[in-house]
Parts: sequence; structure tokens; C-alpha cells
Amino acid sequence: MALERDNFEGTAARHKKAFVITIDRPGGVLPKREVLDLLNVADPARISEPANPGDVGIGDPFAMPYQTIEAVLPTRGDRLALVNDTNFGSRGRNPGADDPSDFIEVRVPGLRDAGDDDEDEDEQDGDEGHGKKDKDKKDKDRGKKGKEKGGGGHRSRATTLSIIGDTPYGDEQVRQFPLLVADVDRQPDVRGVVHLGDVKSGSSTCTDERFRSVLDLFNTFDDPFVLTPGDNDWTDCHRANNGAFLPTERLAKVREVFYTRPGRTLGGRPMKVETQASDPRFRRYVENQRFETGGTVIATVHVVGSKNGLLPWFGAAETAEQRNTRLAEVAERDAANLAWIDAAFDRARESRARGVVLAMQADTFAAGPAGFERVLERIASRAAAFDGPVLLLQGDTHKYRTDQPLPNVTRIVVEGETAAEWLRLRIDDDLPGLFSWTREAVPGLS
Repeated sequence: MALERDNFEGTAARHKKAFVITIDRPGGVLPKREVLDLLNVADPARISEPANPGDVGIGDPFAMPYQTIEAVLPTRGDRLALVNDTNFGSRGRNPGADDPSDFIEVRVPGLRDAGDDDEDEDEQDGDEGHGKKDKDKKDKDRGKKGKEKGGGGHRSRATTLSIIGDTPYGDEQVRQFPLLVADVDRQPDVRGVVHLGDVKSGSSTCTDERFRSVLDLFNTFDDPFVLTPGDNDWTDCHRANNGAFLPTERLAKVREVFYTRPGRTLGGRPMKVETQASDPRFRRYVENQRFETGGTVIATVHVVGSKNGLLPWFGAAETAEQRNTRLAEVAERDAANLAWIDAAFDRARESRARGVVLAMQADTFAAGPAGFERVLERIASRAAAFDGPVLLLQGDTHKYRTDQPLPNVTRIVVEGETAAEWLRLRIDDDLPGLFSWTREAVPGLS
């Protein structure tokens, strides 16, 4: 980390920035990447307030308008700690008062990316860069501000996600979807979007063109966009009105279109995620993804409706070869899913996470356990042994509901077949139950 600053303070300050310097080669010029403008730090919750009369840079955006900001330390994950030198009399914060020692901790999305391989360095000049573009959008830098006097104490880990599923269904919802995107993007606390699968209705075509048009919609979100596939997206594409596709061929296309870069999400600000495809045993399962936020491990698990893919393809016309292909796909995916569920709980134990979230398309309790037995048994056993709350997110049946179907497991089925609603999921380790949520209506559509 490196700091650059001019020699001015207060309203005259123009350049106070933090950079990541990549030291990976001898000699020559070292590449650097701007990650933080200390005169423009988003503070949507206004935790820097209240301001004293005459204060500069309090509120949203927050600023450190000091002459000398001389200490920077990466702390954990995507956070930086910074503190100024008071110079025994400088007056950057307030022209009528000597400066305090001002200590802040700031969340900087993409901070760790600068030390990645050449592919990631190339992104800095592309449409997925993590520097200036972050600030040009919603600027998710969250300042945590405190002064030496009265500072310290517990600081919670908290984050908010937007959860959607089974959308957009049909042309009308495609037309409405930009309003949903705009509403989510307006929320300063939302850090990402998770789609629980079914990116189209069960009666619409499964063409490449449809997949790509939906992908374009998803990439209009400012935030990272995480997708797990649904049965409408490939399993049910054998239907005549879907185009009578071979489902496994469509599954390969889903992976090609929506998971072009394994380990990266979609959205306007893609983020790194763990992918099961990094395990040589499960190379094709790019859609099983995992990330950590708010002291919680969150994993998508490729479990779909239509009895997890067990329903025959092409009805009574299914051939013996097609049947064998279908059953082999289910068995292989089931094994991958069980290993991925284990990996999520193992990671939670290793990282001492407070909670685990599993996200999948299928409503595994709507029509009996057929097709879901092994997945439910594994979730039940791992959740019972886990010392923290477990949240199961599902779609599929389109009607909002919450229940506790398994010991230590709370389940939310999101409202689907609509672009007029999304679920705000808050993960906060200051909450006794870790999770809280509200249903959010999209203005103009409700």
C-alpha cells in the first residue's frame, strides 16, 4: 500500500489517495492501482456525523482533508485502516480547531485483486476494473470513523444483499426489469444481488439469444450478481414450446453464457468468488459458487426443480439413451452438490463464521422429497452440527414463505414470477439471529 498526498489541507486539499503497488518483478517501473480517494469516501449511513460547526468533509461523502495522512495498514479482507498526523496544530478538519488524530477503517471492494495474476491486471483497463469505476457507480467504500477520544469498542460485520428468483418471466417482466435494477441500485447498503434461478418462464424458448439477452439485463446491476441455475433454464428445455432441446446441451450453454469466467460473478462490478470448478473432481461445476460477507459463508448449490432433474425428458418419447444420460447427470450433480455443501460448512468452521447461507432454485419441500433426499439429509446433518444459524434460500414455487423445515435451518422461499418485488437480506453479527429480511416493493410496479 502507498499513500499519495498534496501539501494542502481543508478545502484547499486536492489529492489524498491510496494505491496498491504490485511488486512482482525486478527492476523497471512498478504498476500501481488507485483504490481509494480519501477526499471522496462514501458514507451513506452518515456514521461520520454529527459535524461540529465549520467542519470540512463530514457526512456523505466523507473526507480526510488533512495535510499529512501518513499511516495505512491493510487489516482484513477488503479493509484499510488509516490515520493522520496532527502536526501539533494543523487545521484540516476545521479552520477554527486543531486537528485530532482521526482513525478510520474503510471497506475497499476489489482491494486484493491488485496482487492477482496478469489476467486480473489486464482488467484494470477494461470494463471490469475495480478502481475508478467503483466510485463512479455506487462507491461501496464504507467508512468506519472514530477518533482517539471515545474511540474503540466492538465494530460489527454487516452486509445487505438483494435476493431475487424466477424472473424475468415473459416480455412484460423483461420490460419491467430495468425498474427492479434501478430500485436495487438506489440502495446504498446493498452489496450484491443473488438470483435463485429460472431466468425465464417454463413456457418460453431456451435459445442462445434469450440467454444472452437476459445476461445483458443482469449485467446492468451496479453490484456483483450471483446466479444459480433453475430447471426452466435447462432441465425443462426438452418441452416443445421451449424448443425441444436436449437438456444437457442447454446446461452446457448456460455454463458457457453465464459463467464465462469461472470464479467471477456477473454484474457491473464483478467480484471474485470461490468456484467448485477449481476442484479437479468437479471441473464442470462453475455454477457452484461461494463467497464470504458479514461473518457468513454463502454458497450457491445447483439443485433444481422438476424433482432435481429426475422428471423424464420429452415425456413418454424419452429414449433409453436419453434416460441414461438424464440419470447420469443427476447422479453426478448430486455428488458435486453434496461435496459443495460440505465445503461450505468446512469453510465456515475454518473461518469461524457465525452463519451459513445456502442458495438454490428448487423448493425442496413443495412436492415431497423425491430427488432431494440426499441433499436434504446432508444439509440437516451439517446444520445440526454447526454452532450458528443456517439460512436456506429457495425459489421455484413463486410464493413467499418462511419456515424452519430442519433443525437449525430457517428457510425463505422468495416471491417469484415478478419483477415488482425483491428480498432485502441483512446479515449482521450484532443481531442475535444474524439474519433479518424484508420484502421490498419496486416503485411503479407494486
